[in-house]
Amino acid sequence: MKYLHGFSLNSIAVGLAFSLGLVNQSLLARQLGTEAYGTLSLWVTTVMIAGLLVGEWFNRGATYTVGRLGDRGPAVRLGLRCGLAAVVLVPLALQAVGPAHLPLPGLSRFHVGLLAALIVLGVMQKAGEAILLGEDRIGLYSAVPVLFISLWLLGNLVVLKGLHLGSNGVLWSWLAAVGGTALAVWLMLVPGASVRDHLERQTVRDTASVGLRAAASAVLVLLLFRVNFYLVEAFLGAGSLGVFRVAVIFADMMQRVPNIAGVVLLPKVISGDDRAGQDVFSMQVALAVLAFSLVAAAVIFTVGKWMILLVFSAEYEGAFTPLVWLLPGLILAGAGSVLNTRLAGLGYPPATYVAPALALAANVALNLVLIPSRGLAGAALATSISYGIWVGLIAVAFARHLRRTGTDWRAAFAPPWDRS
Repeated sequence: MKYLHGFSLNSIAVGLAFSLGLVNQSLLARQLGTEAYGTLSLWVTTVMIAGLLVGEWFNRGATYTVGRLGDRGPAVRLGLRCGLAAVVLVPLALQAVGPAHLPLPGLSRFHVGLLAALIVLGVMQKAGEAILLGEDRIGLYSAVPVLFISLWLLGNLVVLKGLHLGSNGVLWSWLAAVGGTALAVWLMLVPGASVRDHLERQTVRDTASVGLRAAASAVLVLLLFRVNFYLVEAFLGAGSLGVFRVAVIFADMMQRVPNIAGVVLLPKVISGDDRAGQDVFSMQVALAVLAFSLVAAAVIFTVGKWMILLVFSAEYEGAFTPLVWLLPGLILAGAGSVLNTRLAGLGYPPATYVAPALALAANVALNLVLIPSRGLAGAALATSISYGIWVGLIAVAFARHLRRTGTDWRAAFAPPWDRS
């Protein structure tokens, strides 16, 4: 019942955040046009990837250690120190690289400084969310994305509709939104956390041990889902990327329920002791997610083109074809992400980063072949195939785990009155 309560609560929050986010993306797409919207999408993706590279080791490790220890104090102390280090190191690193060597069109040194601030603040926001998740405070954890997207939408309405500042104004409103959200999260965490106490070496070791493996997994999975942005822009230009981004938005909509299931499941499988029961429950959640994904894919296939025209305008009508090609991979990826979460709860074994690494390599190779010959449909097909490869590898790893623990996979299909 506690899982269902957390799932319901998080579903409401994620649904609200997605609805506001869809309005925000519609505003950006209509006001900026396909080329500027595609460029912005590339910038946002780069900030996300950089944020994972800088801080995801802490985020994943903190969720794990807080869930195990039941005490946020050590994680808060470590997180604040890491944040201070990032304030110094991230701007220096980006300025040293320089705009000419970053894979982003239209970049100046001013933009590099702005992106550095976005990366640091985004890392701090996610670090705070990670601690909340480790404490299983699903209500507060779910409210953070709603606060962020509300602030960014409000800011974009001001800079685009009121001040007509274009892409630069969107970056400033993004900075204000992520900064305000990060501040709010940490104001909830710091009181009572004994931030002035010494930092235990064991906390650092435990967080880094799990976090580094988890960060490798998270970065590879994100690249698996987003590397085609860079390849589409390189082969077809920013305008085509703007159209492809719309297809990915609807693909993300399908992934919301699997993501919610995984988020609510993770603290449960980290802190629990009944491994066999958790395995069976994870399989049951995966089957439910698979059923949802099939229904969602049918709905998108039926009304997707109409929704694209309604929300984003006829300028983005070409997004429907790649969206259709993404659907088979998305159906599989939903269930696979739940099984991946169960494996993550075991301390991120090698399968959680080897599987996405192999799938990512296949994704890049397929995109290099299919984008020049089939355009956006080729990019979507390559991504869909790579999702299938990732899920297949995760399923094999999960099956091996079941054999080691002696858990019968058929228990997931047993009726409730037959379960012990």
